[in-house]
Amino acid sequence: MPSKRDKVLIGAAGALGAGVLSWRAFFPWIGYDLTMMKHGRHAAKQMMEDQEKKRFLVSKFEDAVERSPKKPFIIFEDRIYTYEFVNEQANKTANIAAKWGLKIGECVAIMIENEPAFIWTFLGTLIMFAYEYLVQLFMVRSGQLDK
Repeated sequence: MPSKRDKVLIGAAGALGAGVLSWRAFFPWIGYDLTMMKHGRHAAKQMMEDQEKKRFLVSKFEDAVERSPKKPFIIFEDRIYTYEFVNEQANKTANIAAKWGLKIGECVAIMIENEPAFIWTFLGTLIMFAYEYLVQLFMVRSGQLDK
């Protein structure tokens, strides 16, 4: 005959097992959520370290360009854009922005289709230490920017 303690342990184990089974049955994606939360926490920690060390997105991108310039960075519609090519285009964008009189800390509105040029335009304005304001095309087409 099981003791009172054994009955409590068996009941707790049964409740835990039933809880896990129902959890898996009703929320099968929860494992993925927990994994994403773990990765998100790691990414947030990395971002805080980068911010403390004054490492910005542009410097991290340029480090990647130095490590592997010929490595594919973007694959879009059967075209491959390498780190080196995107870096060259970003530098061209930054030079054009400087010739147009863009100064450090100014705000730039970027409105561009979903294409690779968005990436090097974004990086080019970051090289100039400008603030980007991303305008979505559906806002323009629907007239939301007129208000």
